[in-house]
Amino acid sequence: MLVGLFNLWAEKQGQGFPSTTMFTNFVYIIVWGIGVMIILDSLNVAITPILTALGVGGLAISLALKETLSDIFSGLHILLSGKVQPGDFAQLDSGERGYITNITWRNTTMLERTNNIINIPNSRLSSAIIKNYDTRESSFSVRIQIGVSYDSNLEKVAKVTKEVADTVASNVDGCNKDSEPVVRFFEFGDSSINLKVYFKAEKYGDQHNIKDIFIRRLHERYNQEGIEIPFPIRTLIHQNSPK
Repeated sequence: MLVGLFNLWAEKQGQGFPSTTMFTNFVYIIVWGIGVMIILDSLNVAITPILTALGVGGLAISLALKETLSDIFSGLHILLSGKVQPGDFAQLDSGERGYITNITWRNTTMLERTNNIINIPNSRLSSAIIKNYDTRESSFSVRIQIGVSYDSNLEKVAKVTKEVADTVASNVDGCNKDSEPVVRFFEFGDSSINLKVYFKAEKYGDQHNIKDIFIRRLHERYNQEGIEIPFPIRTLIHQNSPK
């Protein structure tokens, strides 16, 4: 109940906390600790000697469990800083990449797209350089490259492509409905004039569905409009060998 009330307050402040094993257990320990002290005080049991003993014992434990405590405080730092949260797709500077599924006392669990699980010590994750693809602003950019024939009417190509992109952006789940797709020509290729279409996706994983649906619909529309997507063509000139 306390966790739920705290999350409700944090959301109103614009700082919602993720639901993780570590955060939930941390709140439970605080609640139980305060409850035990209140009960002991109501039974006229002296709390001061107990707190003194806990302080001395805590010092000895902290020396013996240095690495464990480092992981615990690193986990708290990760949660409070919002570096990553459960559900984010992230990549470490060491190459590991996947979805963050949970943050526990010692480890952060990452699920790769191949369904493998990676357990990363919190102390290592806290000091690592992380690329977080799922920001809180829902502004992940999806880029799709297309090539059309040199005989194409580029104004028509841009118009048709934009119409298909707008339809996908407004109807497909995962597209950011507040951002319009952008169509830009960018180079004269070897066998085609190339353009790129930019979408805004809500999360990193949404890009695959957006690309799949857009390519299917654009290919069908290009066929209807007679817009050619050329095969790669290369002209080779052979010089006559000397006699």
